[in-house]
Amino acid sequence: MKVGIVFNSKSGRGRAAGLIPSLMDALHDDGHELTVADVAASRDASRIAADGAEALLVAGGDGSVHHSLHAASECGTALYHIPMGTENLFARQFGMRREIEAIRRALRAGRTCTVDLGRTEREGAQTEFALMLSMGLDASIIHRLNKERRGPISHLSYTKPILHEVLRPTLRPLTIHADGKAIVKNEVGMVVIANSRQYAVRLDLATRARMDDGKLDVVFFPAKTILGVMRWYAASWLRDHLDDPGVRYVHAAQVEVEAGAAPSQMDGEAWHMETGSVSVHAAPQRLRVLLPAE
Repeated sequence: MKVGIVFNSKSGRGRAAGLIPSLMDALHDDGHELTVADVAASRDASRIAADGAEALLVAGGDGSVHHSLHAASECGTALYHIPMGTENLFARQFGMRREIEAIRRALRAGRTCTVDLGRTEREGAQTEFALMLSMGLDASIIHRLNKERRGPISHLSYTKPILHEVLRPTLRPLTIHADGKAIVKNEVGMVVIANSRQYAVRLDLATRARMDDGKLDVVFFPAKTILGVMRWYAASWLRDHLDDPGVRYVHAAQVEVEAGAAPSQMDGEAWHMETGSVSVHAAPQRLRVLLPAE
């Protein structure tokens, strides 16, 4: 089998780069033909690794997966996430592991499924996401971290950005239309547009989200202060946030958001909305996924 391997030498405190030589030896022993590329060294690494491959192994965090989505989907290559980052939400969604023997078994079994992606359109440019797009507190923290990041990160790396956000929270008014219907009108808070229910620190904000239903789950939390956001996070831990009438939760194929200067993030990566508005829609059956062996 032709297998592409893409890794991020800056992810997971450098663990991804350390795994690659042993993984290559094992897969060569299994008779696979390999193409290996480092996303930290080449912006085209994912395309180079995915082109002509039956499987694309992405060693890194959720950001590495995010930046490999377009190449994998365009090439029709089944993607497997080798979890080496901080949260590893994509790998958690499918039960993927980073042990070499688990990867070898997955390739031998060849089990795949096809899932949806979310897609944004802005000034003629398209960007896809696997997990979520959000605007509000979480996105602001990611933007603050991104400005200070100098290499691999851990959960502790978020401490300073979180403290800054507590002191100077970034919450902006949002207007949201879902399938043409207004669900939020110029209301301060945060929104998560989810393709998957996976979220940082195991919060379950988009409880009903599925990656194969052709829809996105839109969850709006009204909040004017940091305490308001923390309240919703606590409620989600208890799985009762959807019982509150203030929360808006809808399934939609098309979402329009007017966010002004609100920060945004996509799959845990800082994302910039120059125009302050964005159109988001579900892209059904867009990505092939290589599943763990049973």
